[in-house]
Amino acid sequence: MRQGNKGPMTREELLNLIPAYAIGALDDDERAEFEAWLQGDPEAQMILADYRAVADHLVVLAPLRAAPAHLHADLRQRLTASRGAEAARGPVEIAPIVRRRLSRRATGALLAVAALVVIVLGILLVQIMSREEPDSTPSAAELYDELARQSGSSQYAVVPGEVEDTVWGDLIVSSDGEQAVLRISSLPQIGSDKAFQLWLVDTSGTRTSGGLFQGNPALDTVYIRVPIDRPIAAYQRFGVSLEPAGGSPYPDEPTGPRVFSVPLVE
Repeated sequence: MRQGNKGPMTREELLNLIPAYAIGALDDDERAEFEAWLQGDPEAQMILADYRAVADHLVVLAPLRAAPAHLHADLRQRLTASRGAEAARGPVEIAPIVRRRLSRRATGALLAVAALVVIVLGILLVQIMSREEPDSTPSAAELYDELARQSGSSQYAVVPGEVEDTVWGDLIVSSDGEQAVLRISSLPQIGSDKAFQLWLVDTSGTRTSGGLFQGNPALDTVYIRVPIDRPIAAYQRFGVSLEPAGGSPYPDEPTGPRVFSVPLVE
């Protein structure tokens, strides 16, 4: 809110409020006057759209990653040290003349700048964390090799289906029966309007989709992590069907021919 009995803001003053408005840093009076003016100024509307687009872009630049366990303790330690330093310096007095010049509008602009700084610092922090703590989740091929070397792991043969009899491969299962990876070679070539769909069939005969995947024409062998949520003993077989690009319209039934299957029980 402006101090005193000043009249309406000039266009230049209103244009200067666009960054603060874009992040919601105006007070009620300023926002009302700004929005009433904005309706009749197409150029200002375009400028506002640009500011919002930049803010949205900054947010999505940051990849979603879990914070490391030590981050909370580190931040608390730094905040404690900062408070101690401020206490040692004593309170900072703002000169009366400076205080009078800090209008509500200036405060809104400062809030806008502060918010943008927080966003940028957050992105930098996430990028630093990403470099310090890279994703350690192994790829499907790496997990296959890891499970193959694991003592007590199990291996099951792939049985070709109705599409091509040249398909071959195997399924490797961890010793605890909680992780599984398919290694498949000589998959049939398919167009972009088709997809392979993985099916998991439990011991009761209930079939659930394990997701869609595409073969890679540049690779003869593909590795697929099987999304099992129960020990392997809870399943009787896995299979893959050839479906439309979006998958079978039914959640528990394939509509296309069987590409291959993996029996898990005799």
